[in-house]
Amino acid sequence: MVADAGGQVSAAIGDEAQHQVLPPSYKTPTRYVMTIIENIATKVYLDTGSDISLISEAFRMSVPSLRTRTMQRSLLYPRAVTGDYLDNLGTLPITIRLGTETFTHTVQVFRNITQPVILGWDFLLTHHAVVDLREGSLKVGNRTSVPLLCATETAPLSCSAVTLGPVLIPALSQMTVLAKVQPAVGVPDLEADYIGVLEPDPPSYPGLLVARTLAPVQAGLTYVRVMNPTTAVLQLPCDTRLGDFHPLGRDTDDDYCLVEPSVATVTSTVESSTHQSLW
Repeated sequence: MVADAGGQVSAAIGDEAQHQVLPPSYKTPTRYVMTIIENIATKVYLDTGSDISLISEAFRMSVPSLRTRTMQRSLLYPRAVTGDYLDNLGTLPITIRLGTETFTHTVQVFRNITQPVILGWDFLLTHHAVVDLREGSLKVGNRTSVPLLCATETAPLSCSAVTLGPVLIPALSQMTVLAKVQPAVGVPDLEADYIGVLEPDPPSYPGLLVARTLAPVQAGLTYVRVMNPTTAVLQLPCDTRLGDFHPLGRDTDDDYCLVEPSVATVTSTVESSTHQSLW
């Protein structure tokens, strides 16, 4: 599915274009809130099912004040949902600002976890915080209320899209391929669910054309339209760069139409490139 300059989307080449509005789920509240941690704006994941609050070692090393702060030994060895033990490096006090209120809370530091910061049941209980799904907010005490972020607001600001695996494009053909969306900083958030536009790069592989594509991101994956206008087969290696991926914000979503809202239903069907389309 490809988007023209006006944000409209066409179906497969030679087919009649289809249109539908964005699914409401992209604008419903998520488990994320925006906070200020050690003077750095940070999206935080709220997990009422976790007994402890934690940060990743990668996040600790990215914050200058935390990098030099002494950690205390921890005797906790929690398990992940898979049953595997997590690599606990110790505990660390951090400052968290929610709205106009600032809190100090001791978190566990773990290596190789995907979420940078998780506020668990211990934080909610200690600071009398309540997740209000009716209003879509996190209420702390009697004065502070912080809105839960919608799906589009949890998206990274800068990403690139690369092929998920090796791709074979026959001569004079086009197809839809799966691509990984990689943020410029950090690791992909596999729970983020949002929509964006792929802006193609100059061809990163001889003979490859990439369409300007409007598509959802689910579990870190999206789909992209590619074309091989040459008379030879194109073999793209894994992680071939396809372009820059720009998540759409809350205010711009209504300007676009989405043909296929589910990444899982997209298949890599090869089509002839003898028809016209929006490229």
